[in-house]
Amino acid sequence: MKNNYRFKIFNGIWIFSGILAFIIETAGFFILGLLKPGYDPVLSTVSELGECGGVNAGLASVLFICAGLLELIFALGLYLRLRPSGAALAGSVLLAVNGIFDYISSGFFPCDAGGVYESFSGQMHFFVSVIGMSVMIFPAFFFYAAFRKNKMKNESRLSLVMAVLVLAGAVLFNAAFFTEAAWLGLAQRILGYAYWGWIFLLVLIMPRSGQS
Repeated sequence: MKNNYRFKIFNGIWIFSGILAFIIETAGFFILGLLKPGYDPVLSTVSELGECGGVNAGLASVLFICAGLLELIFALGLYLRLRPSGAALAGSVLLAVNGIFDYISSGFFPCDAGGVYESFSGQMHFFVSVIGMSVMIFPAFFFYAAFRKNKMKNESRLSLVMAVLVLAGAVLFNAAFFTEAAWLGLAQRILGYAYWGWIFLLVLIMPRSGQS
């Protein structure tokens, strides 16, 4: 009885963590953008919300770190929710890598003013962001396989669709980054919304108790 009660509590925690992380990534950073004078989400990256010396830079760093921690909880909960498999483990590890590098580490190492990477903090920000963002295209593909193994049809179909969208977003972002396109900020948000949108939709459709 106690183990079942604890399972239900943790099940609620990791599901809530996924939802809250999605809210931070979308509404939280959107509001910060509104509060920063001259900030244009189409032109400017999310990192620039936390740039050294910027308006509400401290708050942006806190949101980065919180989103990363919530992603770690979500990754652990999702793995424990499924029957152990190599695909589920790989997907969870990659979720954790994104949370640690692209969010938590970015919170500790903000970019320089103007979104450049000249100082030690700026260079570290670039380094950890590259690691974190480079793994974003993989978790949904791995969990597509894990859900299929667990015979969770809705979750597997959703993951496959969203994996393709994340991949398309990654291609778009890289094209904008390497061509120094003016719409780099928009491209980054498309990638981020696809990635976090998968997490948000996933926790909405997953069964809340027991193994499928």
